[in-house]
Amino acid sequence: MLDITERKRAEEERDRLRQQDLEARVQREERRRIARDLHDVVLQDLSGVLQSLRLTHLRSNSAELDLEEELEALRRVSSGLRSAIYDLRHEREYSFVESVESLVEVNRKLTPERVVTLTIEESFRGTFPPEVGVELLRILKEVLTNARRHSEARNVEVRLRTESETLVAEVTDDGRGFDPMVARGGVGLVGMRERVEGLGGKIELRSRPGEGTKVTVRVPVGVGTPDPPRR
Repeated sequence: MLDITERKRAEEERDRLRQQDLEARVQREERRRIARDLHDVVLQDLSGVLQSLRLTHLRSNSAELDLEEELEALRRVSSGLRSAIYDLRHEREYSFVESVESLVEVNRKLTPERVVTLTIEESFRGTFPPEVGVELLRILKEVLTNARRHSEARNVEVRLRTESETLVAEVTDDGRGFDPMVARGGVGLVGMRERVEGLGGKIELRSRPGEGTKVTVRVPVGVGTPDPPRR
């Protein structure tokens, strides 16, 4: 009887793993399809509009026709869309640590005048549910995007560590800071808070005008087989 029960449990576990694998493949293909559609249609049209406006701006001799603000907005949209397409295609093909390293490197290239560092403490372990890694990566991306666009910081640090069974991600900058109460209802902050709460975690934002900003995310994770920490 015990052998039959164990075989049944083993079969159920295999079925569960096969189902998870199938669902993961379906999700990957769906993300890639969306990425292709965005790249082949939306991004191409947007790039065409941006190029046309740029040429119009260069040819214009009228002081009243100032398109710099509109051009900058379109450049930001184009950059964000390219980044979203990259995420859709690759967000689960690399380990979480590799994805964070890539994200930090992209921010370094976008703002070479700023020092962006990544510290992964010895306590950090890289194996946790994939959905946690995906959501946490998106949160880190939003925080770094805000720092890049608004902080005017000279230094930004990303730090990953664990406290017991809680994964902790911190992003600190020495920029101009802001009043968190004023920005509390911002779309970006609301979205990050919803993502963190969806993982059962908490997000803490500390900032004051002129004193920089620190964002701390804490997400509970189960105990898994640890990966070697990387730097």
